[in-house]
Amino acid sequence: YLKKYFLLANFRIDQSSVFGTDNNTSYNGGLGASWVISKEKFLAQAKWIDFLRLRLSYGTSGNSRIGSYRALGLYYFDDIGGSGYNRGNYAYPSSAPNPHLGWEKNYKFNLGFDFNTGWLNTSVELFHDDIRDMIVSRDVIPETGYSNVQINGANMYNQGIEVSLRAHVISSSKMKWTSNFNFSKIKNKVTHLLGLGSEFSAATKARAQRVGYPTTLIWGYDFIGIDPATGRELYNVNGNTVDGIYLKDHYNEEIYWEPIGNSQPDLYGGWNNRFKVGRNFDVAVLLTYSFGADIKIQKDFLDNYRGIDFKNMTINTYYGSWKHPGDIAVYPAITDSNPIISNSSKYVFSNSHIKLKSVNFSYKVPINNTTLPFDVLRFYTNASNLFYWFMEKTPEGQNGVAELRKRYPEMRTFSVGINANF
Repeated sequence: YLKKYFLLANFRIDQSSVFGTDNNTSYNGGLGASWVISKEKFLAQAKWIDFLRLRLSYGTSGNSRIGSYRALGLYYFDDIGGSGYNRGNYAYPSSAPNPHLGWEKNYKFNLGFDFNTGWLNTSVELFHDDIRDMIVSRDVIPETGYSNVQINGANMYNQGIEVSLRAHVISSSKMKWTSNFNFSKIKNKVTHLLGLGSEFSAATKARAQRVGYPTTLIWGYDFIGIDPATGRELYNVNGNTVDGIYLKDHYNEEIYWEPIGNSQPDLYGGWNNRFKVGRNFDVAVLLTYSFGADIKIQKDFLDNYRGIDFKNMTINTYYGSWKHPGDIAVYPAITDSNPIISNSSKYVFSNSHIKLKSVNFSYKVPINNTTLPFDVLRFYTNASNLFYWFMEKTPEGQNGVAELRKRYPEMRTFSVGINANF
């Protein structure tokens, strides 16, 4: 209305055969409104603004991307092997049926505004996603003949802010510089859980589901050091100091876990810059960043002294392991009798970093006054995953998060090429 007031409404009915026949339909819809404030009379004479818009929306969507036949009871068909009378085929159950399995629902609220001046474009989004009836796997009693079943058994929310800035920093006949910067901040929390085994997921991943906590928390034991007398690991468990062997024998892993890190960054985003020098030379540089996130290193990388099936032990083992009574060490004694306690704050590192993700150079050959049989001829080179700057410094002569965060080093790629159009 008047090219400054906008309203959008939609409604849809979705059905999917991946769900139970009693619950395979989802009703979704939404309302959205926007107001172009810059067209109002009180801003008509403002020279400092080109465009200003406020946006508001609320709606629902459904998720059915869970794989096929999740609601059905399935079985495997296999061959026993052997020969003669010992050979035969058999079937055994693999997944439990749940005819009540239905859609995940996402109730989405979004508030945003767009603000443009002559050289700067800004977009801000505030959002809250209330996700209900999430499809999760839950343990069932053994008498059913199954180990787990898919149910609509969890609720959670995501909320946060996303900001995007685009600036024409330099715009002249000799040089142009366009810069794009964005950042995001997201908060997540579980609000409801249902079913047996709903508190914790796979123990080796230290990922737990608990009401009131984010899904990105890393759970485990509070590691407090190495006993100088014995070379054993020491932990603070429920206010008590215990060594690793006693911990393994007397404490239930899941009950005494506590938050030891969070893989969700406090702030993350990217910064993309494009330069054009003259008419023929272009440069693009992309940096990404993440601050406030933690990462859990695999025990095999540090002090599982038997875990050398796919790589050598880190040099930290030599410098940091306990060797003699009285040693102030970071890692336990080099012995195969150390208990396997993977979920420990000892293996949690800060993953805050800035990454030089890619650099691209290209040169467009001026061929207008030549006899070359091309419409366009361009030479280019590209480099990716060039460098990381980690906030947690690596000890001199040892390995830190930069070296230990991946099983194998991340590949750095360089390429050159020619693009020709006839």
